[in-house]
Amino acid sequence: MGIKVTWDDPEQHTIRYIFAGEWNWGEVFSAINISDSWLNEREQKTPFIIDLRKSDDKVAEKSLGNVRRLVEKAHPHTGLIVIVGFSQSPVIQLTKSILAMLERISTAKRTFYFADTLDDARSIISKKIDFA
Repeated sequence: MGIKVTWDDPEQHTIRYIFAGEWNWGEVFSAINISDSWLNEREQKTPFIIDLRKSDDKVAEKSLGNVRRLVEKAHPHTGLIVIVGFSQSPVIQLTKSILAMLERISTAKRTFYFADTLDDARSIISKKIDFA
């Protein structure tokens, strides 16, 4: 099914990627191109919600290298990132492991947050960012 890129809220404060079914890294990079075009029009950092709740448990190949590329080449206006999905799912466990490895080996430092639900993700963002 792939990846959908959308604004999470009508005020366009937060970008959400919705992963559904099977996906591949080409789709991830296409989604990034879309959100980067939106970020190019902004002056402030914008938070992201990466919604993996409906993602297939099969993980795309070459995850470590591609996630490292994403972290190191993130748009300058990329803000807080919250990853949503059942904490015990294989895709979330692998994501946490990859990000922990990258924290040790990558020069780019970025903090990721994890939430079980979309409401929890929104709550994390609202506690960390004042959109007023």
